[in-house]
Amino acid sequence: MLNDQDISVDVATDYWAALPYIESGKEYDIMFLDHDLGGPSDENLPLGQHKEHTGSDLANTIVNTIQYKPWFILHSLNYSGADNMKNTLDNHGFTACKLPFIGITQSTLKSLITSWLEKHGEDP
Repeated sequence: MLNDQDISVDVATDYWAALPYIESGKEYDIMFLDHDLGGPSDENLPLGQHKEHTGSDLANTIVNTIQYKPWFILHSLNYSGADNMKNTLDNHGFTACKLPFIGITQSTLKSLITSWLEKHGEDP
Protein backbone atom coordinates (compact mmCIF):
# COMPACT_ATOMS: atom_id res chain seq x y z
CA MET A 1 0.00 0.00 0.00
CA LEU A 2 2.75 2.50 0.81
CA ASN A 3 4.47 1.78 -2.50
CA ASP A 4 1.20 2.65 -4.27
CA GLN A 5 1.49 6.10 -2.69
CA ASP A 6 5.19 6.42 -3.61
CA ILE A 7 6.14 6.52 0.06
CA SER A 8 9.50 5.30 1.26
CA VAL A 9 9.85 3.73 4.69
CA ASP A 10 12.81 3.56 7.08
CA VAL A 11 12.50 1.11 9.97
CA ALA A 12 14.28 1.09 13.32
CA THR A 13 13.44 -1.43 16.01
CA ASP A 14 15.08 0.21 19.02
CA TYR A 15 16.37 3.56 20.28
CA TRP A 16 19.93 3.03 19.06
CA ALA A 17 18.77 1.99 15.59
CA ALA A 18 16.48 5.05 15.37
CA LEU A 19 19.10 7.55 16.52
CA PRO A 20 21.06 7.72 13.23
CA TYR A 21 17.81 8.40 11.33
CA ILE A 22 16.87 11.20 13.74
CA GLU A 23 20.35 12.72 13.62
CA SER A 24 20.76 12.33 9.84
CA GLY A 25 18.92 15.53 8.97
CA LYS A 26 16.52 13.62 6.72
CA GLU A 27 13.02 15.05 7.06
CA TYR A 28 10.23 12.55 7.58
CA ASP A 29 6.57 13.33 6.95
CA ILE A 30 5.19 10.79 9.42
CA MET A 31 6.91 8.87 12.21
CA PHE A 32 5.39 5.85 13.90
CA LEU A 33 6.64 5.44 17.47
CA ASP A 34 6.29 2.61 19.95
CA HIS A 35 7.09 3.00 23.63
CA ASP A 36 8.49 -0.38 24.66
CA LEU A 37 11.38 -0.65 22.23
CA GLY A 38 13.67 -3.18 23.85
CA GLY A 39 17.10 -3.32 22.31
CA PRO A 40 20.48 -2.88 23.95
CA SER A 41 20.94 -0.82 27.10
CA ASP A 42 23.35 2.09 27.33
CA GLU A 43 26.66 0.30 27.69
CA ASN A 44 28.48 3.55 28.53
CA LEU A 45 26.83 3.92 31.92
CA PRO A 46 28.51 2.52 35.03
CA LEU A 47 27.58 -1.05 35.97
CA GLY A 48 24.19 -1.17 37.64
CA GLN A 49 22.98 1.99 35.88
CA HIS A 50 22.34 0.46 32.48
CA LYS A 51 19.00 1.53 31.06
CA GLU A 52 16.87 0.33 28.20
CA HIS A 53 15.76 3.32 26.18
CA THR A 54 12.03 3.69 25.55
CA GLY A 55 9.89 5.60 23.10
CA SER A 56 9.68 8.36 25.73
CA ASP A 57 13.47 8.67 25.58
CA LEU A 58 13.27 8.79 21.78
CA ALA A 59 10.55 11.47 21.91
CA ASN A 60 12.80 13.57 24.15
CA THR A 61 15.69 13.10 21.72
CA ILE A 62 13.45 14.06 18.79
CA VAL A 63 12.19 17.32 20.33
CA ASN A 64 15.77 18.31 21.14
CA THR A 65 17.17 17.34 17.73
CA ILE A 66 14.88 18.03 14.79
CA GLN A 67 13.66 21.44 13.66
CA TYR A 68 10.87 20.38 11.28
CA LYS A 69 7.42 19.11 12.33
CA PRO A 70 6.44 15.63 11.09
CA TRP A 71 3.23 13.94 12.18
CA PHE A 72 3.61 11.28 14.86
CA ILE A 73 1.51 8.14 15.18
CA LEU A 74 2.03 6.63 18.63
CA HIS A 75 1.07 2.99 18.21
CA SER A 76 2.11 1.68 21.61
CA LEU A 77 -0.12 -0.60 23.65
CA ASN A 78 1.65 0.82 26.70
CA TYR A 79 -0.94 3.52 27.31
CA SER A 80 0.96 5.46 29.98
CA GLY A 81 4.07 5.35 27.80
CA ALA A 82 2.05 6.62 24.82
CA ASP A 83 0.65 9.41 27.03
CA ASN A 84 4.19 10.41 28.05
CA MET A 85 5.36 10.50 24.42
CA LYS A 86 2.29 12.50 23.34
CA ASN A 87 2.76 15.02 26.15
CA THR A 88 6.43 15.50 25.25
CA LEU A 89 5.68 15.95 21.56
CA ASP A 90 2.60 18.16 22.12
CA ASN A 91 4.50 20.38 24.56
CA HIS A 92 7.08 21.07 21.85
CA GLY A 93 4.60 21.92 19.09
CA PHE A 94 4.53 18.57 17.29
CA THR A 95 1.33 16.85 16.12
CA ALA A 96 0.91 13.41 17.67
CA CYS A 97 -2.02 11.04 17.85
CA LYS A 98 -2.33 7.82 19.79
CA LEU A 99 -3.41 4.86 17.71
CA PRO A 100 -2.60 1.56 19.43
CA PHE A 101 -1.10 -0.96 17.05
CA ILE A 102 -4.11 -3.19 17.42
CA GLY A 103 -6.20 -0.37 15.89
CA ILE A 104 -4.05 0.10 12.80
CA THR A 105 -5.74 -1.45 9.83
CA GLN A 106 -5.04 -0.95 6.14
CA SER A 107 -8.09 1.32 6.02
CA THR A 108 -6.91 3.39 9.01
CA LEU A 109 -3.43 3.75 7.55
CA LYS A 110 -4.81 4.74 4.15
CA SER A 111 -7.04 7.33 5.83
CA LEU A 112 -4.06 8.80 7.70
CA ILE A 113 -2.00 8.98 4.51
CA THR A 114 -4.89 10.57 2.61
CA SER A 115 -5.35 13.17 5.37
CA TRP A 116 -1.66 14.00 5.31
CA LEU A 117 -1.61 14.31 1.51
CA GLU A 118 -4.68 16.55 1.53
CA LYS A 119 -3.19 18.75 4.26
CA HIS A 120 -0.10 19.23 2.13
CA GLY A 121 -2.05 20.00 -1.05
CA GLU A 122 -1.32 16.74 -2.83
CA ASP A 123 -3.78 14.40 -4.51
CA PRO A 124 -4.34 11.21 -2.48
